Amino acid sequence: MRKLFVLVPFLFMMLTISAQDVQAAAPAEPAKDKNHSLYFKPKLSVSFTDNRHVPGVTDGIYFTTDLDVTLNYKYKIKIHEFLLDFILKEGISYTPVFDGFVVSSDLAKLDLQYNLMFHKKAGWYVKAGLETHFFNGYDYQNEKKEYIVDGERKSAAKKYQTTSSGLPLFLYEGTGLLYRPVDTETSKLEFNAGLAARQVWVGDSLKVDDNADTPERELTSLTDIYEAGGEAGALYKGTIEDKKLAYDIMAKVIMPFYSKERENLGLSWADVLQFNGHVKIDFLISKYASFNYVFTVKRDFAIVKEWQITNGLYLTLFYELDKKY
Repeated sequence: MRKLFVLVPFLFMMLTISAQDVQAAAPAEPAKDKNHSLYFKPKLSVSFTDNRHVPGVTDGIYFTTDLDVTLNYKYKIKIHEFLLDFILKEGISYTPVFDGFVVSSDLAKLDLQYNLMFHKKAGWYVKAGLETHFFNGYDYQNEKKEYIVDGERKSAAKKYQTTSSGLPLFLYEGTGLLYRPVDTETSKLEFNAGLAARQVWVGDSLKVDDNADTPERELTSLTDIYEAGGEAGALYKGTIEDKKLAYDIMAKVIMPFYSKERENLGLSWADVLQFNGHVKIDFLISKYASFNYVFTVKRDFAIVKEWQITNGLYLTLFYELDKKY
């Protein structure tokens, strides 16, 4: 009996050690691929300028604040990619030119895209998107002016409503081929070429068509736009030095070969050529603050015929969520 009491614990110990050895020897389960990727970054930037006796600039205080929200979602499984991009930009400014607060930026943009990557670096894409704004748009002046809208004289005012909330509404569609020679955790380089279409519903929107030789402020009605053509674009973005420096370079050109408005408005093919590009550089100061440089170039006859070029340097507070699951 005494031998039995000694043997049982010994056998139990040996079985436990054997089980642990088997468990340790068993191959580990392969890690599951993370198919979902979510990126969310709301940013708040503020600028303040006090000008006194600066040639060419109105004396006074300039104050601007901007809210910029970026949301990107990606789902990838085998050769299939589904992308969702949402951008929201809202800004207000105080300027002595108008002597009051004005809406300096107002944009809501949603893009959806499906990529079929039939090759490691190449694929076929189908995309659609919309772009609009939330607040009414106005033409601001530093003094009361007589407004003439489509040849009809209106009452004098320091501001005149040019767009309504949600209008103009831009819809985009496109399809073609993409080539992605670089696609890593820290860098992405992509080119695309294909066909694009656009519809713009303007409602009662107006654009400035002012003659500088007359004291009145002249506005004309916009017209709905339906067009299709070819597009080509390039994108290069990424981070270096453990995200202390981020860069985003983009250029896109669209040449409509069908444009209902080209003949109606007396425009040449060069007039309807569209271009959109930017260079964005972020210098990380801390986990929640950065300096940002933004350079943009845009040309779109649906907004204004001339080239639009902007430069900006901002101090930004932000929260960043970059998660894969």
